[in-house]
Amino acid sequence: MDREKNEVTDQMQANTLNSVRVQLVRSTYEILNREYGKKKGLELTSKIFIDMCRKGFEPLVGTYEKNAKGAAQMLRDAHQLQMVRGEIIESSAKRAVVREYDCLCHGNWNLELCSRISPDACDLICEILNPKLISYHTHYLNAGDDYCEMVFELED
Repeated sequence: MDREKNEVTDQMQANTLNSVRVQLVRSTYEILNREYGKKKGLELTSKIFIDMCRKGFEPLVGTYEKNAKGAAQMLRDAHQLQMVRGEIIESSAKRAVVREYDCLCHGNWNLELCSRISPDACDLICEILNPKLISYHTHYLNAGDDYCEMVFELED
């Protein structure tokens, strides 16, 4: 019984922390948007978010393969900590595809914010793992799609 109670408590704490993180980014975007305008506000919010991600990702670089498979796994591991439900639907050294079916950002961030920050975060993974990696999105929940889809490819 105590183990189940601890698991529920851990889940609640993770949900609360993730919710605060998502709302912090949204509030940052809204404030910077008001102060500096939409374009600059979006640029600055992304820089702040990517700086936070870099501090979390860089210590883990040595634990992942330096290819598309490693990039997809790094993204999924980071998102699993945030309770994002998804899967890697294709995985090889040259190409990997991550599909996610829910996200705390869905409904909390507008498409403009999501479609800037999420690709920037994927690009960061590519940058720190292997500069020959590229990433792109094919679908966004915030655009009305049934899932978000991120693709990582290793260029020759």
